[in-house]
Amino acid sequence: MGLGLPQRPLSAKTCGNFLRKDDWDIPGNDMLPSPVQLSDYTSCCIRCQTTLGCKAFAYSPSTKQCWPKTSTGDGGKPEGDRISGYSPNVCGGFIRKDDWDIPGNDLLPSSVQVSDYAGCCVKCQTTSGCNAFAYSPSTKECWPKTSIGNGGFSRSDRISGFDGGIVGATWKEHWFDHNQLLTRVYYGSDLALYYDSDVDRSTIPYISKYLSDAWRYVKRNYGSFGPDERLYAIFHTGKYGGGHPSYYYSASHDFKNVIDQGAGPWFEDLGSMDIPTHEIFHIVEMASFNTQGSPGFGNPPNGIWGDSKMAEIFGYDLYKGLGLMVEAERAKILSLANSDNFPRPNTYWFRDWLFPWYTQGGETRALVNFFRLLAQYFPKHPGTNRYARSMNWGEFIHFSSGAAEYNSDIFLLVDTNPKSAKILLLELSNLQIKELKLIVQCPTIDDLLIKSKIYKECILIIACTSDKCIELASILPDISFDTLYVLNNGEKINETFGSWWNKTTVVYTEKQLMRHLCTKSMLCYYNEGLQHQKNGDMGLSNACMIDSLRALDYSAKFI
Repeated sequence: MGLGLPQRPLSAKTCGNFLRKDDWDIPGNDMLPSPVQLSDYTSCCIRCQTTLGCKAFAYSPSTKQCWPKTSTGDGGKPEGDRISGYSPNVCGGFIRKDDWDIPGNDLLPSSVQVSDYAGCCVKCQTTSGCNAFAYSPSTKECWPKTSIGNGGFSRSDRISGFDGGIVGATWKEHWFDHNQLLTRVYYGSDLALYYDSDVDRSTIPYISKYLSDAWRYVKRNYGSFGPDERLYAIFHTGKYGGGHPSYYYSASHDFKNVIDQGAGPWFEDLGSMDIPTHEIFHIVEMASFNTQGSPGFGNPPNGIWGDSKMAEIFGYDLYKGLGLMVEAERAKILSLANSDNFPRPNTYWFRDWLFPWYTQGGETRALVNFFRLLAQYFPKHPGTNRYARSMNWGEFIHFSSGAAEYNSDIFLLVDTNPKSAKILLLELSNLQIKELKLIVQCPTIDDLLIKSKIYKECILIIACTSDKCIELASILPDISFDTLYVLNNGEKINETFGSWWNKTTVVYTEKQLMRHLCTKSMLCYYNEGLQHQKNGDMGLSNACMIDSLRALDYSAKFI
């Protein structure tokens, strides 16, 4: 029925392998004399995937027409009102890379004339010793090659292809100072695992299970990562300390998503997978949702989270998502204690920003939303999925707030500056404090004492009722605070408590207290904004000034 062509069973991936190209047409090579009417791009993609012989298609959003095709021909051309899709393995296992040239390693003394990209691919496949090729759509020239060499470089009017199985049972390293001949010790639908000769083979079951589970979790949450669905994991022992990643768009590691770990050994112990997990995060930040690059990697002003604070919350989430609760708790305890010198000395990224943002923003959902929103809206180079630049602090706050689906900026502004403020509320849980994100609730005096030590680098404001003030009197001299607000509920307060009484303001209604707290918040943000301005951090300065106005506006509610 319908197309009148042989059908194959519907794939559960429903278009996951096809590469999408917006505002692009693939003319010619149509499978049918006329297009098919379908409701959207996805339906057209599924029609192609479930039609025997279909390797590509073009779709018109305005007319709802779908053209299944036998090949990509010469690669296509820019055209509005067209979305094209094609299989990355359009030519029997070869992976296609547009606008990319592979120089050198030519099999023949001169190029061969062929009609289209598919013809060049077939020429390579039928030529002994050919593992890659480059094709020029304008001149119709085809260059069969023995290898991808150093991987190639970006170049218009070139389409390159290489054997997807070029990384096989062994793999010779050719990056940085790595030169080992690796052996593949595990191969599955999610993972290809490679060891050098010194890695203990008894670790294979443990490592292969963890990495397979981890990569499935990542793909389930963070979208596609290029044409190859596998993670390529490399392990060394006694050499190459630390680890590094590589990505599907990088020729350096043969266009694979790679994590490469040195040092070792890699026995099954708590924390043994922290380095591989950290490297997997780099793939997430650099390639999730088929993007290229990370707007946040690196230290300010050339990045946000260094290398890499976001990996800490990612690792905690991954361990928790895999049900490894002992690992998750261990990772959380370690991360809570970590402080860094950016963007300010003594910044506790995990304790004061990432963990509250994660727990209050929906946990895994907040993390995934953050990278999804970046993929959708952060600037990219025209016509590519490559991010155009690093983000600034204001953008980081903006995307974090959107990902958590609430106004999260105040957390960051407070906790990345040691001179910022915290308002410790002692047993005042009924106040309308929704818009005052400086607030820290303290259900007991002991808890307030603990929080005052945690936030000792901040400007501390304390608020309590008069009866609690009497109980606090003995410990207040030990707390370095800026202001104490006391809500008098009838007790007689002895004004000879001590020198700290000079920093005390007594109020008589909750509205009065809220006006004071709003005004104090406004001043804290304003002063902090001025300091950021002096330091040249205009993104943070502007955000502080906005929050200062927000607090002032909120105070009108209590007049």
